[in-house]
Amino acid sequence: MKMKISMIALLLSMITLQADIQTEINKDFNQKINSLAHKPINPNSMNFVKKGDVVIDKDRKLMWQDDKAVINNKMNWQEARKYCKNLNLAGFSDWRLPTIQELSTIIDLDRYNPAIAKEFKNVRSEWYWTNTSYADDSSNAWTFYFKNGDDDDYGKDNNYYVRCVRKIK
Repeated sequence: MKMKISMIALLLSMITLQADIQTEINKDFNQKINSLAHKPINPNSMNFVKKGDVVIDKDRKLMWQDDKAVINNKMNWQEARKYCKNLNLAGFSDWRLPTIQELSTIIDLDRYNPAIAKEFKNVRSEWYWTNTSYADDSSNAWTFYFKNGDDDDYGKDNNYYVRCVRKIK
């Protein structure tokens, strides 16, 4: 009887181990897929124009914040959202934190330190927030590293830089 119980315990341990391994494989796969879905495109073909404290993306009809505050303000994710919502810049007050897709469009993988379209003058080669929460853990949000164009998800309580955006109507 002891032998049967030991065999059952061994089988259960093996099943649990296999389930744990499969969970880790799925987690790693999902992270890689999420990251690949947000890889930046090369903005060299984009139509960016620097105008005072903003950069205009004529192709996507977006206006990007590019004043000194972009390199001076580090804050957590909630503060970043509030900051953008309250921003009044270039005569506009409808600013917001960009989505991961939007922020990825200003990354230039042909450049390094900073890896951003050349029209942007106020840049730190650091992590910048997006408004996009991480699907597997809503306490995290997507960020971009403007040193080399990498993206990753981090806890929303961390302090990173902010670059606000608005839609041109």
